[in-house]
Amino acid sequence: MTAHDHDIEAYGTAEQQALLRRGRAVFDLVGADPRFGYYGRGVGILRDGDAPVRTLVRLVQAQGTSNYGSVPTDRVDRLRAEVEASGVRATLYRRWSGGAEALAAARAIVREVPVPPHLHLARIDGDSPPDTMRALVGAAASAGVLTLAGDVLRGTGRPGVTFALSDAAGRVVSCAASTLYAETEQGREFWWGMLATRPEARGARLSLALGARAMLEANAQYGAARFFTGVQDGNAPSEAVCTRVGLTAEEAWVLSVVDPRALSGASLTR
Repeated sequence: MTAHDHDIEAYGTAEQQALLRRGRAVFDLVGADPRFGYYGRGVGILRDGDAPVRTLVRLVQAQGTSNYGSVPTDRVDRLRAEVEASGVRATLYRRWSGGAEALAAARAIVREVPVPPHLHLARIDGDSPPDTMRALVGAAASAGVLTLAGDVLRGTGRPGVTFALSDAAGRVVSCAASTLYAETEQGREFWWGMLATRPEARGARLSLALGARAMLEANAQYGAARFFTGVQDGNAPSEAVCTRVGLTAEEAWVLSVVDPRALSGASLTR
């Protein structure tokens, strides 16, 4: 199934599926505009200043979510207040990013953290069956993470890499993804995230091992030059993972916006 089919592939709850489908449809309309970025959830505005708040609000109204991908620290509180005055909910995530140093760290992690022999490593692609996709969504949901549109997870509708680790019963216990966000002057920038491990499997660095592999595969197959992710302040485990994989905290924030009428909890991820 591709994004050009009538029913864009999406998984999760009914409202999550609707949000992902709207985001994928909007990307089909505006994806050629360099002001906008997309990694599989909703179309956002790359940087503060690329488009006014009213454009962000319209994107939220159309999709249920949107974001500014990079807002300087000295602007973020004022911009957040301006956005929330429209009746939507904004969440701040510190922007962590890296390039060659992240790839070097990822190579070291792959050497040091092997995949446990009792688990099966697979890349999600066009042949991955619906049962596998649902198992992937379940693993992500167990960590409070919303997955991406189906064709983005598969890498068929947008350059992207998703890895999953499954047990002998076929249940996905851990996952990670990296997908094209935007073409920039520094090269292709990929979003990196969806790191999730079921509670009973935590402690073995599984998502770190998958996240490193996703970075390396995105670089090898798609020429990913830089990676970024967003982490809420105080999320020490995620900050430690970012540091381990060679990402550095910027003096900039991802301003993620959700219409609470479109998504219960008004947040895409923890």
